[in-house]
Amino acid sequence: MSSQKIKNRDNFGLIAQNSNLAFNSYNYDLMNSISELLSEGKIDEAIDLLNNLRKSVVGHHPLYPYYSTEIENRNGKLVFVSKPNSREAIEKYPPRYVGKITIPKKYKHFSSINELITYSYRNQEDIEINVKEVGRVLGDVVDPYQEDIFSPENIQNMKYKIEHKEFPPARPYKIIFSNSKFTMDYVLLRVMKITDKGELIISNAEQDTRLYFEMKMDTQNKKCNFNLEVNEKYKRDVTANLMCISFMTSKKKENEIKIISLEYGEELINGLLDNLSYNSDFGDVEKEKKFLENLKTIEDFYDMKIEIPDEVFNYDMNNAEILAEGIKNKKVSGKFTRCKIEFKINKKFKEDTIKLCNNNEAFSLTYEMIDVSISIFGQAFEIGKVIRRFGKVKIADSKKVMKKLEVLEIGDKISIRYAPADKEVGECIDELCFDLKNIEEDIE
Repeated sequence: MSSQKIKNRDNFGLIAQNSNLAFNSYNYDLMNSISELLSEGKIDEAIDLLNNLRKSVVGHHPLYPYYSTEIENRNGKLVFVSKPNSREAIEKYPPRYVGKITIPKKYKHFSSINELITYSYRNQEDIEINVKEVGRVLGDVVDPYQEDIFSPENIQNMKYKIEHKEFPPARPYKIIFSNSKFTMDYVLLRVMKITDKGELIISNAEQDTRLYFEMKMDTQNKKCNFNLEVNEKYKRDVTANLMCISFMTSKKKENEIKIISLEYGEELINGLLDNLSYNSDFGDVEKEKKFLENLKTIEDFYDMKIEIPDEVFNYDMNNAEILAEGIKNKKVSGKFTRCKIEFKINKKFKEDTIKLCNNNEAFSLTYEMIDVSISIFGQAFEIGKVIRRFGKVKIADSKKVMKKLEVLEIGDKISIRYAPADKEVGECIDELCFDLKNIEEDIE
């Protein structure tokens, strides 16, 4: 019997040959004898004759004496199979499968299965393939017995996956930046991808932490690119954003980075960082940092979390600055050109105000505001009471005020406008008197 060699293996081509054993008249007589013995209940004699039949076909194999022809029962059907007679047979004619497959268009540029397997591993990605045709070969020789392989009907809708081998699991490290107060004391780093250039992408993507750390390591040229940003899950988190911008803005020239294994105490990386940049959505990095610091002060004082929205307006930033300043210093300085205050008239107030209008004198002004709150991102932050103290002021429309006082009675309300006494822009100081009891009740 002749053998057929496989060609075009890189294109997954399959040339299969149907091979059948020829039985002489002796073989047929033997089969009839086995049937008669079985019908007569002579099992042992039938088995002996069956063994003789087996021995008669053993040597009928194209790769004999390395392989023999054996008879096996597969799903209730007797089939011929190739059986290796020694370890040398497998080494010299290793069994393997070849065939025709189809793959998604994304992978059409790959020319071999090995390339697909490499891509699958480097990108940690399973690849689905459709099997159109499959056959077994022994070395480069087509196995003459293919019936124990999948039938064409079963192969027609068969799908397989090239399942990627997992990269090693994440290991704990500590990251130190020599010229910065910022450190990362516990970071789970893992190789996430290997680029076509062989660069290792290492990150803490699998760790639930505020900051996402990524390195691209060029092991051949001994170069490493570094990236630090807020983890997507914590994009609205004040602390996460403040941690990130604090490091990026505190970096000095020739900032050294060390990545140390917490398990073994060995350094994975020791080198200099350069070309780090931070693009602020505010257009001004220091302005953004100051805003985040103010929000953090407010969070800590009120013992609550603030979520940063997609849009931040100027009044949010101004209010956050005022409230944070008041929390830290209890006083906030401000400026004014005009201020309007409403009063409830009593006898003394009426007499004093008429006197001020007649003399047109400058005087100091202090008044209290109660149940005050400041809005940031649509959320009200209760203060309690604010005492506002103006520098030298005068009544802006004294004649109008005098006329109103002539007709208004005790208990009525009047609005009076004040202006700086000796300059266009005056100064004022707000003293914030936080009602901590009420604030805690509101939080609860």
